[in-house]
Amino acid sequence: VERSERAPILFLNEADQIFVKRLSVGTSIDQTLNNLQNIVLTELEQFPEGGILMATTNLVDNFDAATERRILMKLKFEKPSFQVRQQVWKSILPDLSSDLYQPIAEEFDLAPGEIRNIAKKFKLEKFLSRGEIGDLQILRNLAKEERYSESEQKKAVGF
Repeated sequence: VERSERAPILFLNEADQIFVKRLSVGTSIDQTLNNLQNIVLTELEQFPEGGILMATTNLVDNFDAATERRILMKLKFEKPSFQVRQQVWKSILPDLSSDLYQPIAEEFDLAPGEIRNIAKKFKLEKFLSRGEIGDLQILRNLAKEERYSESEQKKAVGF
């Protein structure tokens, strides 16, 4: 900070992985993770004035309370409105007619990253289907598949 003409910025994407809630100690791994969390909190306390730390997460409930107390400003970004979703569709797939993206923007409450994923898959599906499936049906199917359903999220995974 002292040597910089501009304020340095430390940007942490998916910060919930770094600022995760500390665990009850059951194993040496839990203890190590908690110790690492304490080191991160100590460093955060010593972060130089004039420096900027920006952290992003979509899992804010996973943040450790001690970390949250150290964050000066918190901004919440809501999911985009129908009008904004339409603009996102148009910007990502500019050749797509509004009668195709408007019903999808209205029916599916998708984030811009999800729309981008669907657009990539749409281009591939359109190529592979060779016009056998209508564009609206392709988009609707891809939008449905973009998110796991609630029941699938609750299924146990692993061994």
